[in-house]
Amino acid sequence: MVCTHESKQGCEYSGDWKDDLYNGEGQHKYVDFSYKGTFKDGKKHGEGKLVLHRDDDDDDGDAGDHVYEGSFVCDKFEGKGTYTWAAGGGYYCGN
Repeated sequence: MVCTHESKQGCEYSGDWKDDLYNGEGQHKYVDFSYKGTFKDGKKHGEGKLVLHRDDDDDDGDAGDHVYEGSFVCDKFEGKGTYTWAAGGGYYCGN
């Protein structure tokens, strides 16, 4: 089943559902992050792109979007993927 859900806290999900959980392809947006990719049992699982929206409240020069694109297992980075930091444009490509 495909549907859209928006919470009072500003969380928005659009995509596949199964047993009241995110399952299949979808997009999850929140104030400080967005994720587009595959879900399993309500968690990021499979291929996807996670964008972390960072401000610079602590003046560490780390403002901007950090991006991870690759494999997830149970909400964690696992397998092949690339992480790109906003500050300095550095990146990590792992397996």
